[in-house]
Amino acid sequence: MISGFVQCGKPKEAIDLFMKLQDEAVRPNEVTVVSVLAACADVGELDLGRSVHEYSTRSGFKRNVRVCNTLIDMYVKCGCLENARRVFDEMEERTVVSWSAMIAGLAMHGQAEEALWLLSEMIKLD
Repeated sequence: MISGFVQCGKPKEAIDLFMKLQDEAVRPNEVTVVSVLAACADVGELDLGRSVHEYSTRSGFKRNVRVCNTLIDMYVKCGCLENARRVFDEMEERTVVSWSAMIAGLAMHGQAEEALWLLSEMIKLD
């Protein structure tokens, strides 16, 4: 349901449902974490996003590329480029989505030189 709300452009409803799960002490899995992080990114809900990040780290989701990619996106959209870069730098495995999210985030926040440098690093790995 949470994922469905996000996909239908209803991030607030997704967050509300997630909060109900929290009230009932239901432990979210990686799919739920990705969905609620996407909702946080859509509405700029940084505090909840940070809380979900902490939960995902404690739960061992740090190795999940989709969780990390969504964290990068959420932090970029909430204006926390340092946190996005920290997630990116700590990733054991990166996909083109990981690189693209970080490069776009740097560019959006006026760090064009760093974005171009990161792009060149991505190309070197190809």
